[in-house]
Amino acid sequence: MEQELPQKFRSQRWLIWLALALAYFMGQFHRVSLNVMVDPIVRDFNLWDAAAVGGLAAAYFYAYAASQIPVGLMLDSWGARKTLLLGIFIACIGTIAFGLAQSLLVLQLSRVAIGVGVGVIFVGAAKTFNAWYRPLEFGTIIGLMLFVGNLGTLAATAPLALAVNLAGWREAYVLVGLLTACVLVFCWFKLRNDPQEAGWHFNSLGSQPQTALNFSQTIDLLKKVLKNPATWPPLIANSGIYGTLMVISGVWGVPFLMQVYDLSRPAAAGLMMMLSIGLMLGCPFTGYLSDWLCKRKLPYLILAAFYAVCWGILVLWPGGKPPLVSYYFIFFFLGFFSSAAMLSPMIAKELNDPAGTGVALSVGNIGPFVGVSVMQLLSGYILDWGWQGQIINGVKYYPLEAFHMAFAACGVVTVLVLGAVLLIKETGCQNVYSGDKGNSPQDSRLKRSCAQNC
Repeated sequence: MEQELPQKFRSQRWLIWLALALAYFMGQFHRVSLNVMVDPIVRDFNLWDAAAVGGLAAAYFYAYAASQIPVGLMLDSWGARKTLLLGIFIACIGTIAFGLAQSLLVLQLSRVAIGVGVGVIFVGAAKTFNAWYRPLEFGTIIGLMLFVGNLGTLAATAPLALAVNLAGWREAYVLVGLLTACVLVFCWFKLRNDPQEAGWHFNSLGSQPQTALNFSQTIDLLKKVLKNPATWPPLIANSGIYGTLMVISGVWGVPFLMQVYDLSRPAAAGLMMMLSIGLMLGCPFTGYLSDWLCKRKLPYLILAAFYAVCWGILVLWPGGKPPLVSYYFIFFFLGFFSSAAMLSPMIAKELNDPAGTGVALSVGNIGPFVGVSVMQLLSGYILDWGWQGQIINGVKYYPLEAFHMAFAACGVVTVLVLGAVLLIKETGCQNVYSGDKGNSPQDSRLKRSCAQNC
């Protein structure tokens, strides 16, 4: 399919993909960066409660989740380019402010600004790709962007831990803010809403050009998305998977390894890299597999089941303390199988009116951040409940039993996720709201071929 398009067009859309992938890299970095900076931030700001640390981490996710509906409305009215540039700018300012913060209030507000800013990136990128790529390329191209994005998660483990040890957490974060500014400039020059805006006038993609809507139209589309019962199962499944994943990846994984297994911070962060590597490889695999099978629900169900098995191993291991070497495998497969959640926004998009792509994507993307906000606070309360009063070098030390209870709560949630996935409606990788209307002959042939393989 790629070879059928003009070379200049192919080059342009790959540059657009690169700009958005770099922006997503920065967003993913922020999701888990607090994990390796917990102790110095606790010391600098006297955060003695695990719930307070969990609240600081959750501020990003609350802000991200709260921004999704407004972002969806802006995408369908302003267009993707303006919305993305505004979001990346806010994230840049928030990142620099976080590194320079001298009070807990500024620290929290900066974290909120980062969450609001990067909350634009995934749904804005998905809406842009919806205009620049064919429907049967969508899962693959999103998976490739998530691959690059998860390099950001990887960068927020051992590399960030090394930078924090060498220069300090403040200096490291200011540098990240400056790098975000460079990404903003690149996006300014390269992003275009759709091929028509860039001067291309052909319809061989079968994709949806972006049409600006007024406010009342976007509100009507939002109501339709929220009233559609098929919207909710993928959102709930997404919430459960990412909520549980970020308990261990976003805040408590490194402290768990340091306190229970007596690892140094760089060693613990290095082991946590296995989770990031698994997720990084899982996303392009899941996107390609879904497009190849022409199915969303089947790969989602299989991967979610194996994800639950990984949590079961972690929770049900005799004595509650698996051998340290086993975490290389447990963390890798936790990350790999959690990539199932990437299918949720695609499913939401394909189950709703294509005129409101931004709204549908934003609603579908709320789930993980609601889940993360809830699970990080819940895990913090569970750890505080199991704490036995031990403090070493100004940092609370939690017993194995406290961590085990927090992880057991995650295991229960993954079982509930499977129930939600079973309720998901299969879309066949196309918009079932509009059927085949608007698709090109090339895509029709591809869908017939794909249907034969299903």
